[in-house]
Formats: sequence, C-alpha cells, structure tokens
Amino acid sequence: MRIFGKRSGHSPVMNDLPALTLDDAGIILGCSDAGESLLGYRSEELVRAHISELIPQLEEIPLMKGNEINPRLSFLCRCGHPFRTLDRNGNPFPCELHLFELGNASRRTLRIILRPRTPS
Repeated sequence: MRIFGKRSGHSPVMNDLPALTLDDAGIILGCSDAGESLLGYRSEELVRAHISELIPQLEEIPLMKGNEINPRLSFLCRCGHPFRTLDRNGNPFPCELHLFELGNASRRTLRIILRPRTPS
C-alpha cells in the first residue's frame, strides 16, 4: 500500500522525505521512497510492522493519549530529541522525528518524517 509518492500519482516532492505513515496504534501503513532508502526496506516489507521495530523507544511511549497525539512525544519531536532508529541490518543511527496527524475521515493516521542527525 503506497500512501504517497510517484507510484500513487501524488507529488514526487513528498517522496523526497524519509517518512512513514502509521495508524494510531503504531502499525506502519506505508513508507516513502526516501524512507525505503534510509531504512533499507521496501515499503511492502514494513507494512503491518509496528513502528517500535524501527524506533525501539516508541514501544515505551504511546503515540496517542486519548484522541490526541501524546503530548510528551509531541514535545520530544518539537525539541529535536534524537530517537535511536534501526536500519534493516540493525545498525542504529539518531533521527529527529516530526509527527503529524493526517486528516482522514475513515481512520486516524499519522505521518512520521525521519530526519537523520549527523555527528557534529
């Protein structure tokens, strides 16, 4: 299932961002081409996996609190907190996350944009 990108007919600009689309329980629904390149997976391999398989810290932090994005997680994302992210080979690298709720009448979906941090 492609949520956005060249293959679904949407703007290729969105495909330039490493991003994952999730349901409110953290199940991956899709991955951008740039996300595939960053993580080393094809989108089809990630669909139905839980986000904590890529970002282990998100096993301990719920994405949602009630009907809203978890305020603590939202704060960490706004602060540029580095989340340990794992590629296909299990190699960790730090990423800042940008979390957005997508407008969707049929079900709540979220998009996480991954921004790898480079050593300073």
